[in-house]
This record gives sequence, C-alpha cells and structure tokens, in this order.
Amino acid sequence: MIRLLVSDLDGTLLTDEKKVSKNDQIALKKLVDAGINICLATGRNKGEVEQVMQGIGLRYHQVNQNGAQVYTEKEQMLHSSQFSSQNAMNLYHLIESFDLPIHVIIDAFLASSKSEVKRVIPMEQKSYFQYEDDALFKHLDHLDKKIGGEVLPIKFSYFGKVSMLRFLEEEVHKRFPNQFTSFLVDKNCLDFMPLHVNKGTGLQFLLDHLDVSPNEVVCIGDSENDISMFDLIPHSFAMKTASSHVQSKASRTAASVAEAAEWLLNSRKSAIQL
Repeated sequence: MIRLLVSDLDGTLLTDEKKVSKNDQIALKKLVDAGINICLATGRNKGEVEQVMQGIGLRYHQVNQNGAQVYTEKEQMLHSSQFSSQNAMNLYHLIESFDLPIHVIIDAFLASSKSEVKRVIPMEQKSYFQYEDDALFKHLDHLDKKIGGEVLPIKFSYFGKVSMLRFLEEEVHKRFPNQFTSFLVDKNCLDFMPLHVNKGTGLQFLLDHLDVSPNEVVCIGDSENDISMFDLIPHSFAMKTASSHVQSKASRTAASVAEAAEWLLNSRKSAIQL
C-alpha cells in the first residue's frame, strides 16, 4: 500500500509563476487526510522550501539540494553532505573561466553581488521566494578565495544557454572524471553535486527512517535531477511537460501532482478491497 508521495517543486508542484495551484493544494490536503506522508524533493535550499510550505500552510518531509540535505517534517536532519575542499576548489576555478553566473550553495545562495542573483531569477521575486532575506542570500567578498576553506559548498549552480551548459558539463567530466554528479535542472540551469549525491540517494535516507519500502512510494518530477528517484521508485510519474528523455525513465506520466495523487488514492482503494 502506498504510504508516501514525493514531489519535485519547479516544473512539477510549482507553476510557471512559482506558486502551487489550488487543485494541487486540495490534492495534497486529501493525501494528508488519508494518512499519506508528503515529501518535497528539490534542488532548492531549505529556506526556499520553508517558504513554499508556509504558502501552502502544511509541513512536509524534505529532500533538498538535490539530495544533499534530508529533513523530516519535524525538522530532524537525517543527512547532510558537501564537497570536499579539493573538489570544491577544482570545480569553482575551472568553471570560473567560462564567465557564467555562478551560485555557490551552502544553506543559502552565495555570490559576489546581490544583482547576480536577481539577474537570473527575476520572476521569483513575485512568488513564494523572497531573496531580500539575509538567511537566503549572503554576499561574500573574495568568494573565490574562500571556496574550499571557509566555504565548503553543498552545490554549484550555473546559468546560461543550454548549449554552453552542456559544453561546460562535458569539460568538467573530461577534466575530473568520476568526481562529480551533474544534471540540467531547468532550461538554463546546470547543477553540480558531489559524486553519488542525488535525489534518489537522499530519498533513501528518508525511506529508511520512515521504514517505508520503494514499493510504498509514488514520486513525480520533470527534470534530469528526478531520474534518480525514478530509478529507485517503481511507481514513478514524469510530468507530461518533461522532455522525452525524462519521460522515458518514469513508469507513467501525469499532467499535474493532483493527477498523480488521484492515481495514488485509487491504488490504495484497490489494495484495501483486495
């Protein structure tokens, strides 16, 4: 019987305006009322996920930063990972030469100027996400000299045209083979993580804590960073707006989280009747 729904945020639970639709909010409430646990699995940081939950008015489990941080709905941290000092320095200084907007992620955005963040996420200023808060955005002078020492990142995010990001990805893996995990998380955003850190490995920490098997989970997402969840969870949904590659990795497709939630509830009814 299904006991847990895991949902990606951007492109899945969040609309293009970075809000949760009324239909999806109603669907999530139905799941909670039916005793189903909810987990948000995202590349975003904890502060951003907290803002989403405040907007919905409910608390959920969290797999954040592409699996680097895992929290229960009661704020218990189950897992945290970060780059080694050497890998952080190697990655930062190699990609610095590409002259792309860089976000170094710890528990917040780090960049050399606030204008750099606002340049790549202007729409989010009108949604749940408010980056005026120093808890979410931190300005550090001489960031390049602090990487690998004072600053040990959880994630690196790079923004630009897909063709440039793919070239960048290829160059990194060519220069440092088998040292990083990477995926395109949006049409203009490429994330690098420590090796073997992804949503699937992060989610496994939560499943172990809850004593839930992969067969008792439904997950839904739309991007490359969701494929590791699809590999772990048999009842996986790709959004119908996802690329054909991402859709091919999931068991089913859905137009919304509400549609996947409806399938989940019907599946539970069938199991009870048996």
